[in-house]
Amino acid sequence: MDLRKIEFHIGDVCRPSLVATTVAGAPKSWSWQSFGPGRQVMKLVNLFLDFDTADGVEVTITLNRSGLCPTWNTFFRGAYAIFNSDMKCCPRGDLAQP
Repeated sequence: MDLRKIEFHIGDVCRPSLVATTVAGAPKSWSWQSFGPGRQVMKLVNLFLDFDTADGVEVTITLNRSGLCPTWNTFFRGAYAIFNSDMKCCPRGDLAQP
C-alpha cells in the first residue's frame, strides 16, 4: 500500500501547540479540519510515498512546551487514520505513546 495522507484526532484547543512536523526527516506542512466540538483533525497530506518508502517511515510531531497541549497525552485524542492514493481509508487505530 502506498501512503498519501495521515489524519490524527487532536484536542479542541491544541492547534496552537503544534510547532513542526517531519516525514522521513523532511519538513512537512499540515492542515486542520473540524467536525465539531471534540472532533478536530490534524492532517499530513500529499505524502506520495510508495510501498517501499512508506514501510517504516518516521513521522515526527513537535509540540510547544508552553502551549495548551504540550505533551502527547494532551495533544492527541488517541485515534489516527491512514489513506492511500485512492483516498480510501486503510488502517485506523489508536495511537500508542512512543
